Amino acid sequence: AGLNARAEAGAIDGGSVCRPTLTDDDKKCRELVISMMRKLGLSVSSDQIGNIMGRREGREDLPPVFTGSHINTMRTGGRYDGALGVVGGLEVVAALNDTDVTTRHSLVAWAAWSTRSCEVEEQTPIRDIEAGLKVLLELADA
Repeated sequence: AGLNARAEAGAIDGGSVCRPTLTDDDKKCRELVISMMRKLGLSVSSDQIGNIMGRREGREDLPPVFTGSHINTMRTGGRYDGALGVVGGLEVVAALNDTDVTTRHSLVAWAAWSTRSCEVEEQTPIRDIEAGLKVLLELADA
């Protein structure tokens, strides 16, 4: 359901998706992801850049494990552009919840606000952040 619902935001002819950052379709998708995270019981927050993080607490005070991808799409990016990484992480959380498993590490399902804009084919600052897990860990603790 999550992949199909996300693909509706920004759907274009031929089954592709174009969901530029900071558009109405992007907002709709962000709201959907936040809703999915809350339904799973995650503690939802966002950082100063606009990344969305849903945290499932672990049983030990260890660095969190991140899973996720971006919310926006490239021009004609397809149904799975970004969606698979975000929804896949949420499916892992759902499976852990369904089987009543508590992990040692906290798990953070992460939805990045943008990787590359589909209006311009260039990297955005989020790529620099993705490259530094230390930065991500600091953002999750903020």
